[in-house]
Amino acid sequence: MQKRAWLCPTDLSPSSDESVRLAVDLAASLGDVSLVLLHVDQLPTYGLPEGSVLDAASRQEWAARLQALAARHRRTVEIETQVRQGRAHSKILESADELAAEVIVMGTTGRSRLEATLLGSVAEKTMRLSSIPVLVVPTGSAMPVPRSHRALCPVDVSAEHSVEAARGAIRTAVQLGAEHVSLLHVFEVPLSLALMDHGTRRDEAIASLTARERARLASLQERCQELGARVEGAFVEGTVHDEISRRARTHGFEVIVMPTHGRGTVGQFLLGSVAAKVVRTSTVPVCTIRIQGLD
Repeated sequence: MQKRAWLCPTDLSPSSDESVRLAVDLAASLGDVSLVLLHVDQLPTYGLPEGSVLDAASRQEWAARLQALAARHRRTVEIETQVRQGRAHSKILESADELAAEVIVMGTTGRSRLEATLLGSVAEKTMRLSSIPVLVVPTGSAMPVPRSHRALCPVDVSAEHSVEAARGAIRTAVQLGAEHVSLLHVFEVPLSLALMDHGTRRDEAIASLTARERARLASLQERCQELGARVEGAFVEGTVHDEISRRARTHGFEVIVMPTHGRGTVGQFLLGSVAAKVVRTSTVPVCTIRIQGLD
């Protein structure tokens, strides 16, 4: 049986080593996944002869470290290595396309100001442009093995394509080994209502909108059964990205799977407004997906 290919970009830092370990554990638990470790060489190919010598030494060191990293895990999973030169996110996407990879598993650089900038320059671009799921692994996070994974799938019940988005997220969660999925809708009071004076009219409007969105969530949950996992619904009030991260942390979810569209506006990326914030604040891995046909 041909195994599914997962791509694991690594900059050979301790942070990216964590994402490789998680990918290895997941691949081993699933049994039908092989891994490709990719290191993107971003050193310039021009410059003074002295610089070229230094570049060559660095490249040799990186190649040796990449091979050593693969060798540590070959007893657990089938694993290969690649080295490419160029812009990191472009080469990641290029490699994923050529491999027909099913998932990209990569680490973040953390949560400091500098680290957030680095995240924006590689991981966030990869998430935004990838046509396949991107599983981003925060430093220090882990998914337990053997597989008994519980996945949190945020949904926007007000979005036009919420059913397609939810079903796509559930299918991806199942690909990652999830057996239990919670569809989470976070109700955030619209600005137009938040600015109204407190009173009966405002309270009634919020109550009516809340009831409507609860009903939509129940309907969505019903339409997402029989996808390979047990599906439940959860409705909370608050700030969307805060509640997603908090619920994953406090309710024992091992992964968050979320689409990159939402909030009801055609072409508006949930990634830009919510998913990137979730990635930066979550203590569990976050898998972003693009729902085909909604671009």
